[in-house]
Amino acid sequence: MTVRRVRFTRRWLGLTLLAVLMAGAFAGLGRWQLERSYRASDGYSSEPVAVPLTLLVPAGTTLPSGAVGRQVTASGKYLAAGQQLVAGHTLGGGAVVWVVTPLSLADGSTVEVVRGWVSRSEATLDAPPLGTLQVTGRLQTGSPTPAGTIAG
Repeated sequence: MTVRRVRFTRRWLGLTLLAVLMAGAFAGLGRWQLERSYRASDGYSSEPVAVPLTLLVPAGTTLPSGAVGRQVTASGKYLAAGQQLVAGHTLGGGAVVWVVTPLSLADGSTVEVVRGWVSRSEATLDAPPLGTLQVTGRLQTGSPTPAGTIAG
């Protein structure tokens, strides 16, 4: 049999068609993978919208376990006198200290808000903003208060 005759047998035509189909499938899957890698991934796309803190945790109640990590909003004024530094946290492998400030809500209750962080070498703290403002953050338990904080 000559090479020309072998190329046109059913077996070789079938294998050639299979190779072309596989190459097309691999090209399509590679394109899908590239599109997926360049897509913005925020990790919160399917998360429910932020709800007011007072609806999720009414004043005087404890933080329900199902609310931990939930995104909430709260309006109030920062109490600069209650601002504190909470050590024992890390960021990017380095030790940092959280800047925690109580936020006084309209109903008179307060909630601790993690406003940011400073390195241990920084000695001065900026005063919190004045006036009524709205804070959006995630509810967390533990330090600085057992009742919960807004990590914003």
